[in-house]
Amino acid sequence: MKIPPRTRRALTRLTRDTYFLALGAPLHLLIGFLLFMAFGLVWEIVEGNDSSVPVVLGLTLVLTASSVPALTAAQRWRFRQFLGIDIPSPGWWRRWQRRFGYHCLLGALLGGLEVLVLGLLLAGLAAVTVYAWIWAVPLEWRVSHPGYYTQSLYVTLAGLAALAALPSLAAVVVRLETHLAPGLLGPDRNEDLARRVIDLTESRAGAVDAADAERRRIERDLHDGAQQRLVSLALNLGLAKATLTDLPPEVREVIDTAHREAKEAIEELSSLVRGLHPAVLDELGLDAALSGLAARAPLPVRLRVDLAQRTVPAIEAVAYFVVSEALTNVAKHAPEATRVDVTVTRLGGILRVVIADDGAGGADPSKGSGLTGLAQRVRSVGNIPDEQPRGGPDHDERGAAVPEVRRDVGRDVGDEMGRAVEAAVAGAQGAGPGAVRRAVIAEDSVLLRIGLVKLVEMAGFEVAAEAGDAEGLLAAVAEHRPDLAVVDVRMPPGFTDEGVRAALSIRQRWPGTAVLMLSQYVEERYAADLLASNTSGVGYLLKQRVADVEEFIEALRRVADGGTALDPQVVAQLLVRRSSDPLERLTAREREVLALMAEGRSNAGIAAGLVVSESAVAKHINNILAKLDLPKADADHRRVLAVLRFLGVGG
Repeated sequence: MKIPPRTRRALTRLTRDTYFLALGAPLHLLIGFLLFMAFGLVWEIVEGNDSSVPVVLGLTLVLTASSVPALTAAQRWRFRQFLGIDIPSPGWWRRWQRRFGYHCLLGALLGGLEVLVLGLLLAGLAAVTVYAWIWAVPLEWRVSHPGYYTQSLYVTLAGLAALAALPSLAAVVVRLETHLAPGLLGPDRNEDLARRVIDLTESRAGAVDAADAERRRIERDLHDGAQQRLVSLALNLGLAKATLTDLPPEVREVIDTAHREAKEAIEELSSLVRGLHPAVLDELGLDAALSGLAARAPLPVRLRVDLAQRTVPAIEAVAYFVVSEALTNVAKHAPEATRVDVTVTRLGGILRVVIADDGAGGADPSKGSGLTGLAQRVRSVGNIPDEQPRGGPDHDERGAAVPEVRRDVGRDVGDEMGRAVEAAVAGAQGAGPGAVRRAVIAEDSVLLRIGLVKLVEMAGFEVAAEAGDAEGLLAAVAEHRPDLAVVDVRMPPGFTDEGVRAALSIRQRWPGTAVLMLSQYVEERYAADLLASNTSGVGYLLKQRVADVEEFIEALRRVADGGTALDPQVVAQLLVRRSSDPLERLTAREREVLALMAEGRSNAGIAAGLVVSESAVAKHINNILAKLDLPKADADHRRVLAVLRFLGVGG
């Protein structure tokens, strides 16, 4: 027979309540029994019947007091086991009087109610089964009571009524206990509120950490997947554009369009990745991430980060996005602003971020200025931001608490392009004097590594070895002693700065090997670290620059010849940190010339970039060398010193 769901639920609830009350009765009555015994012993003392009674009374009182913590723990287990109610422990000695009052005063009352309900259950069961056990009554009794059969019917009906009322009575007693016990056996309301605040804070921090970890995972997946494939696609299109010169004009136009759109897609994807979670934030911290953010801002930003140590990743991420949104708000809502100052400091356990601009000020959070969103972001991890000042420049503060060395690689860009690359390599090798120079390539992406091999060979180098990790790179350089090493910044196993550390080791152990770093994002301190020990034969470019084949090949040759090749975005980030120094004596045009010098361009290259004559470039360079107070030396050496002064790694 199938029991209806409603009846089944009622029986399940009644069974649970019965077990709960049956276990509670002895726990509640134990203290009552001990107190009754103590009262009896007191009476014996008053009567003076037994001289040993005081000792027994003392033991009884000690047993009564010492049983309170054990009974409290048993009651808490009973509520948790049968009702799923977790009563927090207030400690052994805190609020002891309330617990003692619960067991001594309410215990007897609740125990009596529990016994009453259990007794009603037993009586009801006995009554409804009267026709089953009445025959066990002696025959003489039944003969002397001729109406027992009719009386048994009444007893059965009464038993059914008792059993029908039993679930409601049991539920009332259980509800009464659940109302009284948590307040008397657990912490008081203030303690409970404090505990809930702690739980909410921990759950909020967990949610923030989980969201931050998910953003990092998505960024890692995009970097290893779509971003690498787009760079490889743009590189192959650039190779096709540079080598397949005999194609019909309409075909070349299609290739040019695809090449341009591939580079634009890389830029858009890079912006998306930075918006999700900038990888440099995990690897180098808030200082490095904010310098890149400030360099991309639509107006001049002066950055100062003064942190003795890093804070937790979630707070770093919130601080980064607060600065990002604040710079966007300045550009959008303060068109008269000409400068933004970003200062990051730490006051005790609080990270303090100050964003100040020289605009008109007076932003009102209630009018949708973006400050409300910033406040909500900060509130997710720490303190509420300060008020926005009125009637002056905006000043916004936020606070918140086995080597792999390979030589043979297959070609995947088509036989015709492969033959064109081989012809370009042969021409480059035949044109240069002396022996062919050798190169080593370290890149964990196989697709991109294949394209880099073609580019390096087109630049006139023989690829001596390829590596997929930093250990393999060092082994290859030690074995082949190449003229040039092309190194990815992020490599296995950690995908952080393994390539940079390997490059620094190469610069120290094999100074004759030039190093060109490739990265998905810019961090100017990598270039500064490489330049600090030796200013010749260093390059740092974004990976997407490989799509511009001719410019990349020129950078390869320039670095191998002892020059420098710095990505324009690296140079832009260097300007973010400048305060009052000799560089401020330079005019805007002179600073442009010095920036192009830092990229490694010659006078002719600078002239072409600025659309001026070479004599004008030479004049600007002479002015730069004079204004920077450089020591007397030959022109080439003073030029290097000027670049070092600009980079902040020397001079």
